[in-house]
Amino acid sequence: MICGTRGSQLAQAQAQLVIDELKRLQPEVSITRRIVKTSGDVFRKRSIVELGGFGAFVREIDDLLLAGEIDFAVHSLKDVPTEPRRGIEVAAVLKRGDPRDFLVSEVPFGRLPAGALVGTSSLRRSMQVLRKRQDLKTVPLRGNVPTRLSKVSAGELDAAVVAKAGLDRLGVVARGFPLSLKDFVPAPAQGAIAVVARKGSDAASIVRCLDHRSTRLATDTERSIMRLLGGGCTAPVGVYARCASGRIDISAMVLSIHGDRSVVHEASIPQTRWAQGAKEFAAALRRMGGGDLVKEAARATLKG
Repeated sequence: MICGTRGSQLAQAQAQLVIDELKRLQPEVSITRRIVKTSGDVFRKRSIVELGGFGAFVREIDDLLLAGEIDFAVHSLKDVPTEPRRGIEVAAVLKRGDPRDFLVSEVPFGRLPAGALVGTSSLRRSMQVLRKRQDLKTVPLRGNVPTRLSKVSAGELDAAVVAKAGLDRLGVVARGFPLSLKDFVPAPAQGAIAVVARKGSDAASIVRCLDHRSTRLATDTERSIMRLLGGGCTAPVGVYARCASGRIDISAMVLSIHGDRSVVHEASIPQTRWAQGAKEFAAALRRMGGGDLVKEAARATLKG
């Protein structure tokens, strides 16, 4: 089988994790790797919104899947659109890594000096920073993980916010501090790896052995809430779900595009009715004003 993946160090590391685990569970399967450049890789100076939002890192790989040139692909699940393209399915979701954001900095978040420059590639992270500290300044930060870290070590930035799971998978030990899940609610599916394949294909059946039930349930819940809320990548929205003792505990945060207003909601739903529970949770967020914040963000993006 042919595995498609982006060429970044993190993408390669995640693809290797999948290949190693698949070979362990299905030793008779032969796997080769094909590196694919996506829009998100080629146009690194553009924001994800400018590149068309969700899908900027998977679009070209999806094309190869549908054309039969590769059999499956490995992605960060948070990069996969909540409504996959027709003919493609998320065949497996691996056990989740650390879902938290990580502050790359010499000092904790609360001790950053007023006016400090904090780099991030995410609108959500940027607004969560400003929600806690309006005296800080956030700046766009694209590029692979080593590039982002180098901006801090070189003194171009005072700090950067990155995904802890990415550091872990690269084996990078960075000076810094994990950020709390309460104040920095992660993006839906952050820390999870997805394996996508053509719907109903032999490859989809083969890789399904990698699916981790509780991770799948939690991330399906998160992605469903995001889809129902209509957030996409144009709004600063964090949703995090955890499975425990027959229930799913959910927390969410929707912010304004300046970080000065926010809607926070928490609830527990039964695992047996997660889909209905996700609908009710999204409806509650809208009633609390989250829907208005999402619409404001969408309007601002169109004007930009």
